[in-house]
Amino acid sequence: MTGLAGWDLNGGWDWAASQDSEAVPSIAIRLVDGGIDPAVVCLQPGSGGSLVGGAAATLAPHGRGGGWGDVGRPDRRLRIADALAAPDAFPDPHTIDPGRALVTALAAMAPGARAGFLAIPDHDGFDEEHREARLRRLRQPRAPSITLLWRPIAVVLGWIARNPEVALPWGGTRVAVLVLGAQGVNIADMLLVKDQGLRGDVLAPERQRPGVMLAGAWAGRCLAGHTAAQTEIAISRSHDGLLREAFAERRLDLVTQARTPWLMASGQTAPPEPIRLPNGVWRLLPKVSTPSCRYLPAIDPMELDGRLTGADHILVAGPFVENAAWQRQVLGALGVAADDRRVVIGAPSDAARGCLEAAQRRAQGDPIYFDHLPQLEINALVDGDPKFVTLIAKGERVRGGQPYRGAAASDFALPKGASAVQFYLIKEDKPWPRHWTADISANVPTSTHELQVTVEQEPGQGRARVTLHSDSYAPFRTQPHHLDWDTMTVIERSRDDILRELADAAASRRYPNARPFPGHGLAWSAAPGGGPVCEVLQAYLDLQLPADGRIPVGQKRILDRLVAAFRQKHALAFLSRKFGLPVQVDEDLRAYCLGTDGTLPPSIPGIDMPDAAPVLLDAALAKAEQDIAALAMHQEVPSARAALGTLLNFTTWCFARAPNTTATQLRAIADREIAGIPTGINFNVIFYGLGRISDSDDAIRAAFDRLHRHALQGKAKIHHLRGIGLLLAFRERAARLLTPRQADDFLRWGGDALAGEIEEKTYKQLFAVLLQMIGALCRYRMVNPDFMDRNTCRHTRNIYQLLKAANVHLSNNNIINRDFARFSNAILDYIDSKGSSPNILINITSYT
Repeated sequence: MTGLAGWDLNGGWDWAASQDSEAVPSIAIRLVDGGIDPAVVCLQPGSGGSLVGGAAATLAPHGRGGGWGDVGRPDRRLRIADALAAPDAFPDPHTIDPGRALVTALAAMAPGARAGFLAIPDHDGFDEEHREARLRRLRQPRAPSITLLWRPIAVVLGWIARNPEVALPWGGTRVAVLVLGAQGVNIADMLLVKDQGLRGDVLAPERQRPGVMLAGAWAGRCLAGHTAAQTEIAISRSHDGLLREAFAERRLDLVTQARTPWLMASGQTAPPEPIRLPNGVWRLLPKVSTPSCRYLPAIDPMELDGRLTGADHILVAGPFVENAAWQRQVLGALGVAADDRRVVIGAPSDAARGCLEAAQRRAQGDPIYFDHLPQLEINALVDGDPKFVTLIAKGERVRGGQPYRGAAASDFALPKGASAVQFYLIKEDKPWPRHWTADISANVPTSTHELQVTVEQEPGQGRARVTLHSDSYAPFRTQPHHLDWDTMTVIERSRDDILRELADAAASRRYPNARPFPGHGLAWSAAPGGGPVCEVLQAYLDLQLPADGRIPVGQKRILDRLVAAFRQKHALAFLSRKFGLPVQVDEDLRAYCLGTDGTLPPSIPGIDMPDAAPVLLDAALAKAEQDIAALAMHQEVPSARAALGTLLNFTTWCFARAPNTTATQLRAIADREIAGIPTGINFNVIFYGLGRISDSDDAIRAAFDRLHRHALQGKAKIHHLRGIGLLLAFRERAARLLTPRQADDFLRWGGDALAGEIEEKTYKQLFAVLLQMIGALCRYRMVNPDFMDRNTCRHTRNIYQLLKAANVHLSNNNIINRDFARFSNAILDYIDSKGSSPNILINITSYT
């Protein structure tokens, strides 16, 4: 029973090395040739059939061999090169599973291996995502425990294992490695360091930067293709009519499945190869001459970044190293003379032998190699300010084959009352940060809890694993949260932009960052049409909508009262006088039942909020979520469609408390409207509603996009501008999420609306909507300081003049009051760069 093994599955010429015992390194290493252009074959049709790999499969591409029959058919055969490159997805049920194919090849070449290392390319194209996918594919039943190892590192370890006395004096020198593979030439450089092992000094490579891959004309596949082309010409000139006819009908089956091109490209002698024709007759492929390497142009030394010029030794190895002509061509193109004394020629099996050497060293506790992990940072509050702190330090040197474990030095905490937790990760080798958030509203912390943030990553394997744990917060104690880079959201913003956003959120101590308008307890004393709000909620809870969606008039009246209770902005002084309540409020103060952050208003002296209010409201929203889903199935029924719009309106006027299905339905309805499919739902319900409930960055971007696309189909209407204004005014960060095109169009549409003909009786409200949107657009200056510059932007010049004219017009007609003049003048000052943050929006919104 084999204990340890090393594999080099490269799809060109596979090799494996193994030993019988993992406790003591065996002198007699078993080397297995996995075949040139290797494959796995299926003995029965379909993906569940038994698989055969190794030499037996490689020797049967055309049904050759006793008992093999027609297993060489394309649907029964999967090349290792294709299994390595196949997408990491659930396989087609009629094809061979790539994961099973790879594990079959491993088992065939090293039967009974329990654990070992597998060689992988070392270049930017084979990043952490690809390595993670490779590991997932190899996690099959009864598969050995696999650790990935950079192929250039494996080549050096394999050469050292074959030449220990020669290699030991190389300590302290720099080695460049050229791996001549099927897909290209993998070039890497490393430092060889002496380190203390179990039985004395050992030589270990230190990988200080990723390798590079030169593809195209450098690939062994190109040489094989050249040989195949020669074979095709020879077939076309053949006197064998059956061979010519079969080639014309089944060209790919006859040549590309043949081993001859690959044997010759790898530098081996190709014996006459028998081919089984479609009619069962056997023929020999015509013999062709050994291909000479085509001329390879010189490579710009800048592409190699000094890897060869700074090397003390140049080790050439890989599955196609025995093609001497290719060796010379590649070295010459890289500017290395054939007689350069630094050049050392390895063997095709060195990578597999090096993988076994790595397994042996790990079993003994000897150093295998050293690597440097990419820097990883996470956001945290440091002395009250958001910062990015280190999880993995830049240039962190770690031992290969062993996991690196670390923890963030900063303090992390879940604050009291938090409904969500969010984190950003920044990786050194990735262009954009990633974001993760978790909803913890079901377990809102009643006190502040400390969080521990740890990281674990093994060099050359998959992603870093970031874990959030808390000893005191039960949900994170029993089930720690893991930040998975692959599932996190890509955030195309700079570090500074994220920190500014986090600073805004920290200042408001609220997630998401919003400008909340509080509700007022007086608004719960009466709803339009009579009766307190709790009675309206209870009436809705007692309502059972018909299953067929045909809503009678009486039920429609209850739904109308429900939405009116929450969308109404109550004049509080009027309510106080009407019901004789002992509450003195400002004559101009108006408020909703709920704050725009979804919170219930606090009790006020003389007016206690009903104890049943939160229970009834939560129950009503849960019922509305079910009713919305049911009514959406009957939108062809006019009364059902009207009821659907009413309930969507009700839930959006609950702001941040709106159920998830509300946003889903509104987005679907908006998309149909944008596509020109009438839905019968009022535009204000759709777009104004999206403005009220959109909170996450992705939701805000999507809402802006829908509003923008819909307005582009025709003249922008006031409900578009109102929705835009809501998104911009309620959430300070929203302006940063605009695209330049959107910001410019929104500004232009605001100016067009100001210049349009508006009836006097509605001018005040519409003017307030436009002031809200234009004032909020001022925040886009945080992204583009030149935005709304009167000297360069004609839209801004137009708005500037219109605002001045509107002030005069409205004052003369006694429609505008002093507040409107103040709001308008504040925006004019801000355009002139005389104003500060346009937080006048919180006041303007009370008029919309």
